[in-house]
Formats: sequence, structure tokens, C-alpha cells
Amino acid sequence: MQNAAAGLDILVNNAGMTLMKGVDIMAPAELDTLVATTVRAPFPGARRFRPAP
Repeated sequence: MQNAAAGLDILVNNAGMTLMKGVDIMAPAELDTLVATTVRAPFPGARRFRPAP
């Protein structure tokens, strides 16, 4: 397979969200959604386009 990052100079994660409430009233499912969007979502792209070893 060709190097997926060939010609790629930058990878931008433009996904994100925020919940405007305190942790005392945030439901666990809301935290899961927040983490999935801001942390986990960019992970596959970062892995796919990492420099070849």
C-alpha cells in the first residue's frame, strides 16, 4: 500500500463541542458524547495519516 500521508502536510480536526453545564448536572451519556466527539473522533485520521516508520 502506498503511504497514505504522501503529499499531506497537515491534518486538521475541526470537530468539537462543549456542554455549558457543570459536572454536577452533566449526565454520563453527555460526557461520553463530548469525549467521543473531541477526543476519539480524530484518532482514526491521525493513525491513518501518521508518517511511515
